[in-house]
Amino acid sequence: MPVLKAKGYDGAYHCKAAYPGKFTSSIRGYINAFIKGKEDYPANGLTMSTYLQWKGEGSDYTMARLKLDADGMDKWKLSCMEISHRDRFGRIIQERKLSPKDIQDIPSRKLAIKMVNPVVQQKSRRYGI
Repeated sequence: MPVLKAKGYDGAYHCKAAYPGKFTSSIRGYINAFIKGKEDYPANGLTMSTYLQWKGEGSDYTMARLKLDADGMDKWKLSCMEISHRDRFGRIIQERKLSPKDIQDIPSRKLAIKMVNPVVQQKSRRYGI
């Protein structure tokens, strides 16, 4: 997805909490498992997740979840995006849910982190950025 890469979402993804890899290879892994009968049909859509900010297991992190719904036989559309900042135990500190109409409407990676990370928000206010 060139749009996601241009907005800074260039890391690894998980499709339905499995099949790690780049965006397209993660979806391909899920589809291959579906064809082999190891996965069910995604009637409720596919959920893709990625880390936006990761500093190790003992630190807080920021992640994004993208929900893709089937739009016809061979196309997918973005129906929901959840951005959450979590503590090292996985508990949500702050969360934002967005409903972009198009993949172009999602915020950049840096802006998404600023939306939910209280430390980044505090630094931005202090220096007037």
